[in-house]
Amino acid sequence: MYSHLSDDEKLILPIYKKLELLRAIKISDQANILLKLCQHTGFCEECASKLHICPICRSDIQERSIITD
Repeated sequence: MYSHLSDDEKLILPIYKKLELLRAIKISDQANILLKLCQHTGFCEECASKLHICPICRSDIQERSIITD
C-alpha cells in the first residue's frame, strides 16, 4: 500500500494515525484551532501544538489560530 510513497510521506502517515487516536480519546477538548495556511480545522490546542504538518493535506503549518464563535 505504501510502496508508491516517498520516505517523507511514509513518516507522515503514522503521525496522522496517532492524531486520529488522540482526537478519539480527547473528546472533552474543544476542537477550535485553525491551521494556516491550509485553513483546516478540527484540532484542539494541545494536539495542534504538536503538529508541524497538517494531517489532512500535509502542508507545512505556518501558524495556528483560535476560532471564536
